[in-house]
Amino acid sequence: MLTHPTARLLQPALESLMSVRQLVLLLELSRLDPARRTVKSCAAAMGVAKPIVTRACDALAAMGLVARRVADHDARVVIMSLTDEGRVLANQCTPTRPHWQDGEAA
Repeated sequence: MLTHPTARLLQPALESLMSVRQLVLLLELSRLDPARRTVKSCAAAMGVAKPIVTRACDALAAMGLVARRVADHDARVVIMSLTDEGRVLANQCTPTRPHWQDGEAA
């Protein structure tokens, strides 16, 4: 059993046998504006090449966590979105900020 707070947060992703890169993409998709959820934007945000994001997206789509569609304005652009299951998993792996971090008294 994982005891470190960060490890406990990531437990759902670890149980799904997700790679670290796939988890990073999942979390990027959860935080990015829907208009910026393209392979190109995610690759830039993650600091990796587009084929790496494409492979991670393929794996997440196979797990039912991400859906893909072609952009209306350009058939070469793939827009990714989280499925309901992907959103739940991303939320489970995202820490909530304690009030003291926002400068408020606890």
